[in-house]
Amino acid sequence: MKSFRRMVPALAALLTAVSAGAQNAQLDGLLVTASQFTPVDMMKYSQNNYSFTTGRVAAMGGAFTALGGDMASMGINPAGLGMYRNSVWGLSPAMTFTGNRNAYATAHDNNASRFSFNNIGTVLQLSQRSNGLVSFNLGLSYNKMEDFNYRGSVRLPAAAGGSLLNIFQLQLNGLYDFFNTGTWNGLSEKDLNSDPFNNGNIYIDEWGAVLGYQSGLFPGLGGDNMYGLNGLPENSNITPSLRYDSRGSVGEYNIAGGFNINNILYLGFDFGFRDIYQRLSLYYSEDYEGNYSGTAQQYLRQMNYNQYLLAQGSAFNFKIGAIVRPIPQLRIGIAYHSPSYSSVRKEYYGSMGTSRYGDPNSKHYTSSTVGYDYAFNTPSRLLTGIAFTLGDYFALSFDYERVWYNKMRYMSETYDVQESFRTAIGNDYRAADNFRVGVEVKPHSRFRPAGRLRLLRFPDKGEGRGRE
Repeated sequence: MKSFRRMVPALAALLTAVSAGAQNAQLDGLLVTASQFTPVDMMKYSQNNYSFTTGRVAAMGGAFTALGGDMASMGINPAGLGMYRNSVWGLSPAMTFTGNRNAYATAHDNNASRFSFNNIGTVLQLSQRSNGLVSFNLGLSYNKMEDFNYRGSVRLPAAAGGSLLNIFQLQLNGLYDFFNTGTWNGLSEKDLNSDPFNNGNIYIDEWGAVLGYQSGLFPGLGGDNMYGLNGLPENSNITPSLRYDSRGSVGEYNIAGGFNINNILYLGFDFGFRDIYQRLSLYYSEDYEGNYSGTAQQYLRQMNYNQYLLAQGSAFNFKIGAIVRPIPQLRIGIAYHSPSYSSVRKEYYGSMGTSRYGDPNSKHYTSSTVGYDYAFNTPSRLLTGIAFTLGDYFALSFDYERVWYNKMRYMSETYDVQESFRTAIGNDYRAADNFRVGVEVKPHSRFRPAGRLRLLRFPDKGEGRGRE
């Protein structure tokens, strides 16, 4: 199934070259690739954000591989369930605050607050003895793994040169064929005029160019067998802006078991079932000002290009883990998370509107809605940890996590397509090393402050460190 043409590395360089001063390059790149399914999507849907767990684990930065005894242990190291001494249930509500501000003169503030549930579950003690297999606990929970609720806007200052329309023009004229064959062989007018959104010769990531053609921005083929750009003012200044609005999350439902052997060795297993949902809207516009010699209504005043995406899917993984407590004050933990075997359906459609100086009637066109199914495996993880405790008054925990992003695998379409994904993933991603440190102090039975430090190595080829 051919859903989109495969981007090649040279396209990114071309986007920058076409957008004068590179100010609009990142926006162009996002808007051209929004309809595609890429390794970025695979990584996005595979994240484990330990800030969306129980309050205690979040406060300690997720450094809980060795500590255990918390509802969130099911998603980190299920061996921690073995430390419960009785049946319990828990609920962790949360408030999320987001905000961003554009620093340019035409600033846009985007602030939002949201109430949600990060974790809810129960632990049931099914057996208890004085020695040997001291207890077996069964855990059931829901835990949020990633949050996609955000919105914002970007408005860049007016500048001469590059427009998203230049990218569409290149697509119409055969950008992809040029990279693959060295010759320009663009989209035919017959295809553009014959149900183009259900035409096997036109790919989904070229739909923006089709909408531009329908809007009259690109007249028919000229004498050079190329599509020209109609109505962009000469030496025009272009002001691009983008608004985005996202809703959704990745949640995991856990069925876990934890064993306590002589209060020294704890073993656990977990089956995780993930629910993936994201609704994303992108509203892009360009305002034009320039030399309007001639008939004013021949020139563009504004172009807006909107895209709407809906991703829904599910995933399955399993986890195993162990914790050793050789002395009451020391705990050593290890856990393995299998890849999540995932499937996602992505639905997409776009629309475009244009207006011209001297013409009060704007034109608006909308594409068909299309949906494709994608199957992929997310990276596996290995977690190790060591924790020191002093009764109920103090805990210090160190975690190391290895995530093999370079082992993500695309499982849909043909073998050649899968291999192209494998090559792209191998070139752009590598294994990530995450270090987390958490400390908890309880000077009084009703007061328990906690803090965290998180160091990580990013999964792409670039070097860097982050701190949280």
